This record gives sequence, structure tokens and C-alpha cells, in this order.
Amino acid sequence: MNQTIPLFPLPLVVFPEQALPLHIFEPRYRQMLADVRAAQDLGEVAPIGICLGEDSDVSAPVGCAVLLEKVLNEYGDGRADIICVGYQRFAVGEISRERSYLMVEASFIEDEEEPLDVALLQRAQQGYTRLLELAQEESGDRFESVVPQTAFQIAQSAALPIEGKQEMLQMTRENERLLFLCSHFDELIPNLESRRAERVKIQSNGHSKDH
Repeated sequence: MNQTIPLFPLPLVVFPEQALPLHIFEPRYRQMLADVRAAQDLGEVAPIGICLGEDSDVSAPVGCAVLLEKVLNEYGDGRADIICVGYQRFAVGEISRERSYLMVEASFIEDEEEPLDVALLQRAQQGYTRLLELAQEESGDRFESVVPQTAFQIAQSAALPIEGKQEMLQMTRENERLLFLCSHFDELIPNLESRRAERVKIQSNGHSKDH
């Protein structure tokens, strides 16, 4: 399915169902927000395309459309704090510059159907849980967390570099995304654990137990 939607290039990657807080301050994006709200007031679904890029440059072939969920604050000069939620991925088609903000012909992307590899999901969840434990040890904070059930949910808190997030966004199979996350955790977690062991050693003044 194709739809022409507003395009907002940003130096980030957002996933389906992910909450995205935005501060709207440029005049062109204030206009975009006003147009989206007007469409919503008419009962229309009015997606905004978020795509990796900056200013008016788009640097990725796939983005994620978001829906305006809530306007948190509106300021007298037209600025606004909003919350959007990831809606659906799209391939970036023809870009129009006729308005103050970009418009893009978005071809929405569906996943290929396949049976879920439950063992892969469990491995990815275990990696996520271990990463959370290490983060809690380092910060001293306790994070209340529900174990995520999809690759995109796991990826939101997986300490992925932006290139990794974009690579995942473009994958059209859930098992492929889960395998990507497992490989990421297999590399990341031993590094974090060895750093933690070094830190413990330094804190104990370098004395090991078997001296």
C-alpha cells in the first residue's frame, strides 16, 4: 500500500510500537504538526514518516511512520512537546519539496510470514535480561522491566548502534531480526562482563583471591 505522507528526517531510528518524544520548534514542522492534527480532527489516520537523515537530507531507504499520540505541552510561540508511536515501516519513494516540509511517497512494508523460532526468541530475551542486569549493577538503579516479546521491543533497549537499528528496521523476517540481536548480545555481553571483572579487580586494589 502506498500513501503520500509528511517526512521528518532525524538522526535516529524508531521502531514499530516504540514511543518517540519530539520537541517541535522549526516553523516547517510546526506547520506539519498543525496539518496532522487537522487531519486527525477529521477522523483520518495521519502518519508522519521518520527516516534517518538530517535537515532535508534522507540517508536511508526505509523509515518508520509514526502516529501522533499526545500533545504534552504547547508554547505561546508555536513550539510543542509531543509523543508519537511507531506505526508501520515504509520504503522511501519519491520525495516532494512543494510544501514547507518534505512529503514522501511511502510504500508500507509487511513482514514475510514464517513460523516463529521460539528458541531464538528466548536467546534474545536472555541477552536482553543479562544486559539489563549489567546496567543495573553499573548504575545502582533498579529498572522495572517486562520481558519484551518481539525483536523490535528488545531492540529498543539493546544498546545497538544506529547502523544496527537501521539494519534491523529493514529486515522483513522476525527470525532474522532475532538472530541479529542474538549475535549482537553474544559480542556485547562478554565485553561488558570482562569490563565489570576489571572494575571489580581494581576496586579490590588488584588483589586476587588466590594470593
